[in-house]
Amino acid sequence: MFPDEYCQNAASASAEHSMSVLDDVNRMIIDSVSGYKQARDMVKDKNPNLHDQLESRARERSMLLARFRSEIRYRGGEPSDKGSYLGELTRGYRDFMSLFSSDTEAALDAINECEDHLIDGIEDKMTANGLDDRARALLEIACLSAEMGERFSAKLAEAA
Repeated sequence: MFPDEYCQNAASASAEHSMSVLDDVNRMIIDSVSGYKQARDMVKDKNPNLHDQLESRARERSMLLARFRSEIRYRGGEPSDKGSYLGELTRGYRDFMSLFSSDTEAALDAINECEDHLIDGIEDKMTANGLDDRARALLEIACLSAEMGERFSAKLAEAA
């Protein structure tokens, strides 16, 4: 293999790896959007102020999702439109736990779990070798969003 071919193959492998990492996080963000919407729906009639706050967070997270999907398409990929398997399990667990706790408490627990899952997943992906600068920058934006969500969740838990 000639040096130019090696460089092209290495660049292609790095781009594929970065796109794969972005799609993994895309799936986690889908879970997060679902979590905010589920929590919002849990408090709809019982806590209108919290409902509106959760709706706002769901919209913000949806905008982040759109950025990831756009970046994956820009790179020539097709973003996943389904969340992760772990997200499905978490939603099932939240549904079960909501039977035993107040709607507000269950909603706050759901948000906290979603944010923890997202932060852990993003931080894990950020340690991957071979990420290009664009992918790393987008992951950093997602991590900041998740950290803001975690602070939001903690603030609500303190007030409850």
